Amino acid sequence: NVRGTALPPATRTKSGNALAEQNPPDLNGAIKKFDEAMILQTAVIESLTKKKIKSDIVTSNLGTSHRLKAKALSKLGDVDKSFEEYQSAIRIFKQLRENDPASSLWLHSLAAAYTLLGDAFA
Repeated sequence: NVRGTALPPATRTKSGNALAEQNPPDLNGAIKKFDEAMILQTAVIESLTKKKIKSDIVTSNLGTSHRLKAKALSKLGDVDKSFEEYQSAIRIFKQLRENDPASSLWLHSLAAAYTLLGDAFA
């Protein structure tokens, strides 16, 4: 079954991004997909944490979901919510970077979130 909760969180994020980038964009549909993804990503992180397992990939995907939702909210003109979502993404990527300072991936993700935040509020 590929519907409902059977879709993995990362797939929901990708679907949301596709909705946001299509012509014309479906920003509300995209935001819904990002919200669904973040609920599932948070649940996975909580479940793994209880088992004392760390998943930087799922955490990074959560940061990406926040970043993409922020971008969609910005396009809708919802400045306050967009700012909150960018801040959430930045907080996640900062933590990943602090946990693994040698990772260029986390630095790139953090820089991208800051760049998009700056672009949205320029």
